[in-house]
Amino acid sequence: MEQKFDNAMRRQVYSIPELITQQYDLMEPRIREALSFQEIFSLQHIIITGCGDSMAAAMAVKQAFEQLTKMPIEVLPAIDVARFYPAKRCGGAPNDPLVITVSNSGKVSRVKEAIMRMNELGALTLGITSGKTTPLGEVCQKVIDSSIPKFESAPGVRGFLASFEALLLLAIRIGEVKGRYTMDQAKAYRMDVKHSAEKLAEQEYRVLFTVGNAAAAPTEEVPVCAPDLRTDTVVAVSSDKMGAGSEELGRALLKAFVFALTQQDQLPKTVLFYNGGASLTCEGSPMLDDLKALEAQGVEIMTCGTCLNYYGITEKLAVGGVTNMYVIAEKMLNAGNVVKP
Repeated sequence: MEQKFDNAMRRQVYSIPELITQQYDLMEPRIREALSFQEIFSLQHIIITGCGDSMAAAMAVKQAFEQLTKMPIEVLPAIDVARFYPAKRCGGAPNDPLVITVSNSGKVSRVKEAIMRMNELGALTLGITSGKTTPLGEVCQKVIDSSIPKFESAPGVRGFLASFEALLLLAIRIGEVKGRYTMDQAKAYRMDVKHSAEKLAEQEYRVLFTVGNAAAAPTEEVPVCAPDLRTDTVVAVSSDKMGAGSEELGRALLKAFVFALTQQDQLPKTVLFYNGGASLTCEGSPMLDDLKALEAQGVEIMTCGTCLNYYGITEKLAVGGVTNMYVIAEKMLNAGNVVKP
């Protein structure tokens, strides 16, 4: 006998695919801007706290967060952070620890209490909540506005999903900036998050119940990835000028070289910037538009984080991502061709 059930929670469940897409489009750019490169570089330890559905989301995402960031992560109830967390474990270094709190309403008093205590102990506090004007938003040093579109009330479904998605995107961003993986990998991780909405909507996730003898599971075509049309060439830029001789001419030549790259039928896979070349990916660079055009076509733009720190321009990075010498060496050694203009 077929029975049909309909209630607010069921309708929330069926709204999840649309919510994933809405929150991704809303949250992804905000998460990119929430923490500066310098703040992410300095992170040594992260605490995630909350109450109710948000706490459940933090517990669910913990393992993925650790794997993506390669950092120690503590997930603690707000009461523990507010009353019992050891003060000696805070403030030993700038922005240590980063305390992330998730509260869709921003009105939970215990979460606010936890953040106020962490502020006093020298932690960097980040709230994922419904804006800076909420009680929680007013006390957090950094705020990511995660306002969820209104929907009929039901326990937890949409709030849990939105909290989980925001934390996962934040973990991807931290891992990307810290050089745990390439920009291509980070982009692929983000697309996995976004495309999960399509899979849910298409009912690709399903449970089959078999009564009696097990029937053969239906076979499905394995999707084939489109080929990468970029070459395996890496361009390594170690100066803000090209060649020896006139510095003015050298800068003009390098700018012309980068523009010429944008006009090629076959693009490089990666462009690396280090030492004197690090400034070229930062605000005020004469080739910023051309580099953004390359990035828009799928070319990785990666700048040495040590070099940005040395020159004091980390927060001025305007295109691409930050990497380390391990990744730079790996890219150059594995490349079919390395071009040094």
